Amino acid sequence: MQKKIAKEIEISHIVVKDKENKDDQNFENFLKNPADRCYFCKKQDIEILKQIAKKYDIEAIADGTNADDLKDTGRFGIKALREEGVISPLAEVGLTKQEIRKIAGKIKLTNTEKPSMACLASRIPCNEPLTKERIKRIEKAENLINGMLSSKRAKNLINIKVRDHKNIARIECNVEGIGLIIKNRNKIVRALKNLNYEYVVLDLEGYSK
Repeated sequence: MQKKIAKEIEISHIVVKDKENKDDQNFENFLKNPADRCYFCKKQDIEILKQIAKKYDIEAIADGTNADDLKDTGRFGIKALREEGVISPLAEVGLTKQEIRKIAGKIKLTNTEKPSMACLASRIPCNEPLTKERIKRIEKAENLINGMLSSKRAKNLINIKVRDHKNIARIECNVEGIGLIIKNRNKIVRALKNLNYEYVVLDLEGYSK
């Protein structure tokens, strides 16, 4: 997807092997999964980008933070951006998420209707260590559920999240999609139990950040 978007907007796309540039201290802090884990993750990303910028003689680092993001006091990553001098052009001109989607639609970008995706680490309760195994299981669970839905529109509407509570998979979706999840519940339960979840539950309150 990223490579395709880069081609559509006519910019270079550079693939970075982050393992070669990883800041061990920030990475270790991130894996502890504190409430401000995004701060450490973003710090690590910026350190890698600074190395790339230096290599390619790039003067500035920019990110896609928008005006809506600035209203969310829980976005610890924004603190890291400000500390490191990263610029956020979309936020600076006051563009909201919806306005950005409209612009993307007008210029026919591939990701116009792509739903917002929170980091998979957010599916694990704070202060429970992040492991590759849990992250991969969450990703598989969400992909399996999305694969059972009838259309791309349905997937975008429902906005599936699988919260990992060790032996419990707690499914969250937009309230509008609860009926569709219930309709497919037998298939979903079987699929997630095959991923070694003992219990599969649906959160009736609907999606929360």
